[in-house]
Amino acid sequence: MRTGITFLLACVAIAAHAANIEGHWDGALTNKGQQCPVTVEFVRQDGKFTGNLSMPMYGWLGNPFNEVTLTGDALHATLGYMSAHVLDAHVEGRGKNAVIKGNWTVNKLKIPFAVARAEKPALPYTIEEVTFKNGDVTLAGAVYAPKTPGKHGAVVLLHGSGDNPRHWYYEPADWFARQGMVCLIFDKRGNGKSTGKWLDVGFNELADDGIAGLRLLQTRDDVDPQKIGFWGISQAGWIMEAAAQRCSDTAFFVCISGGTAVVEREGYWDYECTLRAKGYSDRDVADTVEMLRRFNQVIRTGQGYEEFLEWMKPMRDKPYWSLLEWVPRPPTAIHQQWYRRVMDFNPEPILRGLNIPMLFIYGEADDSNPTAEGVEMLNKVKSETGKDMTIMTFPGADHGVRVAAAPDAAFPFRVRPQEFWDGTARWLKEKGINS
Repeated sequence: MRTGITFLLACVAIAAHAANIEGHWDGALTNKGQQCPVTVEFVRQDGKFTGNLSMPMYGWLGNPFNEVTLTGDALHATLGYMSAHVLDAHVEGRGKNAVIKGNWTVNKLKIPFAVARAEKPALPYTIEEVTFKNGDVTLAGAVYAPKTPGKHGAVVLLHGSGDNPRHWYYEPADWFARQGMVCLIFDKRGNGKSTGKWLDVGFNELADDGIAGLRLLQTRDDVDPQKIGFWGISQAGWIMEAAAQRCSDTAFFVCISGGTAVVEREGYWDYECTLRAKGYSDRDVADTVEMLRRFNQVIRTGQGYEEFLEWMKPMRDKPYWSLLEWVPRPPTAIHQQWYRRVMDFNPEPILRGLNIPMLFIYGEADDSNPTAEGVEMLNKVKSETGKDMTIMTFPGADHGVRVAAAPDAAFPFRVRPQEFWDGTARWLKEKGINS
């Protein structure tokens, strides 16, 4: 779930004219004797400021500001898809010696913050803007390529549900490139610089977008065409399974927090988790699921909408109704038409037919994907077919496979366990994908 945040920099200059904020700034948050490295960059383009924030410890790399305005020495910037963060700071000094200091407020916690001008560090990889096509859709992205010589294993990063611009994938792209693999990220169709509209298609078309990316990588001199696969989180699991089924050149995939449940069944899970977390009974859960099943049949057939609305009236009187935050929009609504295309997608038969190495990674506290049910299915398929499946699970981890900070932690941000990345690296080497 991605919510907007406001990231406010109020810079008070000690000189008579406005401070110059352009460039690369390195520093840290400091709290309880601990530091969290942070980088801020600002660029002026076409008379307007843009910029981004990085906090590598928590996987935030190049997160772009939605808006940057500089009025005198007062700087205002907003950053997307995180919870409310506010930074109040001032600029000390000018030019190369300038420093921005202040406090970052996270909810009610104020964390001291300071960044200074610094040289932007060189990367061990190049970033090349690319475009490629799937039919009449043009997809825009970037290839992260290691500077080391020779042919490398490669990976296409696939998207989760909803809108997905490429900057959501800067962290894994950086990680794969540092591992010595070529990595392609791209704006999901209808996002960023990519044309088309994801709401107009289903999983097969989105899979074909990924396959078009694989074909692009196959043309590169620095890629081993026999070692290209897919990586992705959540809905990307279903899409990469469809891609692997449709493209025999797929060498592997890494599926995170998805790809095991029938789409319709996965759609019930977060409602079940919400009710159980608030202490509601199994009967309440069953009633809610029955309501959702009935409505899904309306979506599936396009019939019986008015009758369903009449049937469900008593549900609105349930004490937990407002918790569901659910609106039964008519089956003609665009999101319902999209759901009709994918709701019956069943990954199990596809997995039984694939003959490639597959890595599945899950958080046991995932409230969006039924982890325990999925792991049970994978183990069954593995034992019955001997497929090359590896499963990693992390206690306490959420849908992004991140664990919560301790109540007294210096920084209240969720973070992926190091084994999430270390285990993936070992698996890639064990399977001969990355030497």
